[in-house]
Amino acid sequence: MPPRSSVPFSEKRRVLRARNSREAACVFDDGATVISVRLRNISPTGARIAGEGLLGLPAVLELRIKDSLGGASARLARVVWSKPKAAGLEFVD
Repeated sequence: MPPRSSVPFSEKRRVLRARNSREAACVFDDGATVISVRLRNISPTGARIAGEGLLGLPAVLELRIKDSLGGASARLARVVWSKPKAAGLEFVD
């Protein structure tokens, strides 16, 4: 087993993420499947989301982030890791 690093994982990221708490949606299957999630943090390169049933996410999806005016922005994202109630995404667009 390789030795563990004493540097926290958050310090190993290429870009620091800003904490955020916005409504968002994971959209896939050509728009047929929409899972409501909560955006937890975001950076120019990726995001962390929280919600129910995230283990079944496809490898690539569209993340739609709601804004304060009722609109949304969409980013194509790759699932880097997932747990039942959280997932890490890397933007690919």
